[in-house]
Amino acid sequence: HYVPCAMLIKNLQGRYVFVNETSEKVFRRKLDEWVGRTDDDLWSKSLANKFKNIDQQIIREKKAVETTESVSHEDGVQHWLTTRFPILDEHGESMMIGRAAINITESRRLEREIQTVSEREQRRIGQDLHDGLGQYLTGIACMVKVIGAKLGEKKLPEAADAQRITAMVNETIQ
Repeated sequence: HYVPCAMLIKNLQGRYVFVNETSEKVFRRKLDEWVGRTDDDLWSKSLANKFKNIDQQIIREKKAVETTESVSHEDGVQHWLTTRFPILDEHGESMMIGRAAINITESRRLEREIQTVSEREQRRIGQDLHDGLGQYLTGIACMVKVIGAKLGEKKLPEAADAQRITAMVNETIQ
């Protein structure tokens, strides 16, 4: 049965002792290319060092660690959500390190697409507000300013109110 999750187990010396069929397929390595090998044998130096550091943390703290990793293949970069966890013996001591990884490449692509669409919609709404509402508010500000000037010519106290309204509308436009 196909399990969509890559599952791997290493011993405390960092050698792979179990790899499921999904891991073989997605990482394009047969079982015999994994078993008995270390991260140094299988990955780039920087990735292998990262994996080893996480493994040491898991052994030391006896707690699971979740990370995201990007792995380059000839057909592009794949992104993985990975949980590494200690496999404990009956005394609660770490005896192996398990790893479960699920491919999140498509989710990442969709997140970027949603972000792009959201930003485009924000720009469109801003432009619509500027072009539509902004013009109406500018018209209102001009009309209130004219009314304020007429009230001021007649020495009416409401002229100050008209000036405040004009200022508020101009502030809203900004």
